Amino acid sequence: MAEESATGHALRYSPRPMNLPTLQTSRACVAALLLSLPLLVAPPAQAQPAVEAATLFRQGKEAYRSGRYPDAYDAYKRAWDIQRGYDIAGNLGNVEVKLGRYGDAVGHLQFVLDHLPPSIKGAKRDRVLRRTQELLQTAKSHVAMVTLDVTPAGATISLDSHVIGTAPLAGPVALDPGQHTLRATMAGHTPLEHPLYARENTRETVSMTMALVGNGGGGTSSGPTAGGAEAVDSGPSTAIVVTGTAIAVVGVGLGAVFLGVAASNDADATALTDSLPEGGCAGDKRAAHIQACSDLDSAVDNTRTFTGLGAGFMIAGGLVGGATLAYALWPRDSGDDGDGAGKATALAPAAVRVSPIVTPGFAGVSVSGTF
Repeated sequence: MAEESATGHALRYSPRPMNLPTLQTSRACVAALLLSLPLLVAPPAQAQPAVEAATLFRQGKEAYRSGRYPDAYDAYKRAWDIQRGYDIAGNLGNVEVKLGRYGDAVGHLQFVLDHLPPSIKGAKRDRVLRRTQELLQTAKSHVAMVTLDVTPAGATISLDSHVIGTAPLAGPVALDPGQHTLRATMAGHTPLEHPLYARENTRETVSMTMALVGNGGGGTSSGPTAGGAEAVDSGPSTAIVVTGTAIAVVGVGLGAVFLGVAASNDADATALTDSLPEGGCAGDKRAAHIQACSDLDSAVDNTRTFTGLGAGFMIAGGLVGGATLAYALWPRDSGDDGDGAGKATALAPAAVRVSPIVTPGFAGVSVSGTF
């Protein structure tokens, strides 16, 4: 290769031969470069789960738009198992509501409310919060929200053989209606189980206190039982007593009013009878006193009708009042059989029905119910 100098004379360039060490060094650099190519082309290992979750998330959205809710659930659930984000949780909770998986939906929708990032602002944030709260309210109306108070702290809590956390839990547990079993375990303590029957759209509290191994006891628990009733009867329901008392007072009051109206009509009938000649409304004599006889007939009919109504409401009020008093004073099991453990007592819900009865020959009310 030749070059020209600044003076115009040609300069000749003859490269020197590469020595052996330089050649070996170059080969080593080439080998290192070839070995590093896969690392330059392949994505980082931590990015692969995110890519897989995003792919499943898109598949879930496509299935949801097509109305294939079970497929959408499967894709969203797999994405959630890989990566937990508010967007995956929200879509998963939505499809769970569609499929009637309300207990799972509560947890995922609550996750959205607890982890919605601050970067979501303005109208979009309002829209996400409003929609999530609507879905959460729907899901909660189909489950029992059970608050678990487990002692000591750190105990492992299981629901139907599945571990759900350690005491104390962050919030209530959503249970689908039906039979369930709670279990608390901890090293050095006797395991404790509590069966309960979850009822739709209820709020309950279960308390479980574990005992140390070797102290001669197995711990205590209280709360909703297998039959769905409170483990210890705390006494008569205030709502039932107040409602029964109100019905009794209204019944007696209306009875008194109707009997007063009946007495007034009876007095009118007596006055009309006295103003007419004897037998004045019988046979041919009625035509001579047509208006007075018509008023007399109305007064007599009203007397019978209001007397029946008054008596009926008075009797109904008395019956409801007596039943309410009996319910309030009825002896109850204290829930303690001597060993300090509560004894389950199931109480049937009280119901009172008061129905009016009016027939051509009778007017009154029908009262039925259970306490």
